[in-house]
Amino acid sequence: MNRNLAARIYSIVVCFLAFGIINNTPGQVPVSVHQQQALQFRKNVPINILDEHSKFKKSKSANSSAIIFGYLPDWGYPYTKSYLRYDILTHIAVFDFQVDSTGTITNPLNWPWTDVITLSHQNDVKVILCATNFSAASIHALMNSTTYKAAFYSNVMNIILANNLDGVNIDFEGLYQEDQGTVLNTFMTDLSTYIKAQKSGAEISFAGSGITSNYYKLLGLANACDYIFIMAYSYYGSWSTTTGGPSPLTGGSFNVTNTMNVQYGSVTTNAPQKLILGLPYYGVQWNTTTNTEYASVRKFLSYTLYADDIVNSQAAGTKWCTGEQVPWYVTLADTDYKQTWFDNDSSLGLKYTYAKSKNYGGVGIWALGYDRDRTELWDKLYEIYYNTSAVKDLQNTGNNKNFALYQNYPNPFNPSTKIEFKLLNQSYIKLVIYDVLGREMMVLANGLWGKGNHSLVLNGDKLNSGYYVASLTCNGQREVIKMLLVK
Repeated sequence: MNRNLAARIYSIVVCFLAFGIINNTPGQVPVSVHQQQALQFRKNVPINILDEHSKFKKSKSANSSAIIFGYLPDWGYPYTKSYLRYDILTHIAVFDFQVDSTGTITNPLNWPWTDVITLSHQNDVKVILCATNFSAASIHALMNSTTYKAAFYSNVMNIILANNLDGVNIDFEGLYQEDQGTVLNTFMTDLSTYIKAQKSGAEISFAGSGITSNYYKLLGLANACDYIFIMAYSYYGSWSTTTGGPSPLTGGSFNVTNTMNVQYGSVTTNAPQKLILGLPYYGVQWNTTTNTEYASVRKFLSYTLYADDIVNSQAAGTKWCTGEQVPWYVTLADTDYKQTWFDNDSSLGLKYTYAKSKNYGGVGIWALGYDRDRTELWDKLYEIYYNTSAVKDLQNTGNNKNFALYQNYPNPFNPSTKIEFKLLNQSYIKLVIYDVLGREMMVLANGLWGKGNHSLVLNGDKLNSGYYVASLTCNGQREVIKMLLVK
């Protein structure tokens, strides 16, 4: 057996084992979720193209250094462009410019997207070319050929200059083991050097898998580009033998926390600002044998969109998986059950807060438009990255407050959660927990506290499941947050 064939077989085996562990049972080798959804959703590109411009403009008072990076797929462009929140997004990645083994690039549907590019730049939002290739053999041929690499770099640069784009995101997935380390990092370094020599300020990024092998040299990859968009989803999907969330924060062998702290640990430790935590606005739907968590899968049905899942889950009754910290719902389908696992504003809010607490470069969305005209996911992003109580209280001089109460983390929680607050001066404070009927459940703090950041742990062992309010009183003024205990 020759070396290349052996390496390719090994790469397949690693992928097989990884996804088998996730589901705790042997699983099929998955292909890219980006590729799978392109195949599913491109079949239903809407014919009614909306021409109205976005009603949302960038608020110059909304000031955050974090990146909010969203992929805009070409199959969603005709209707999604009217719902884009330019006041929240910092980057829009045009998905996708398909790349072949020789470096030739095929444009996305309806290109050029002049309206989106114009509105983005008017609102200080960067537009990124997303170059895709999901074939290991094709990627290998491209990255290992001086001629084909040069052609690709030149073609990318021509598209950037012709359309006034702000950089390129490389979404090459399923690489052979032999291409995952030095070959990839050299490819990205050379691409960055080439592009930035011709356009100052251009951004070069890579779409990294949420589950990686040890052959990737991730710190070197981070150093080779401006940032890595981590696709922290597809932990469960079409290949799964049991149900579970596409992006579990915790639980099981693989999850978002494991991805960031262990698999990308070298980058998290040395350059957290170069990581973008990419999260799903989609769900996964299966026929199952039972209506319980982690039920055995009879058949994969489809990937679903958040806009549909939030409505369907409310009708069916939203369930909460405490182990993974994600929602799901179940309905009857003939003689089988139909389970759908997805993310909502509660589960995404936990992951946004997690990313912010770790000082990552920001968060990302796969994919823009999957929420259609709904606003709650945008509101959650704005709340955490632009309009937290801390920012509002400490920067708004009109209310004269000298303290700030932060949203607890995690939320929902079981059994404990952390409550943080900030005092600008030494002050007498009282922090009380109430139930939804206004009954006092416990006092966490009552006395003189010093200037600075503080945190307390609420232990809910003796509390029932449900909503609670944390009330912080300081110098006669009061702030509250709502918390959810789920047992």
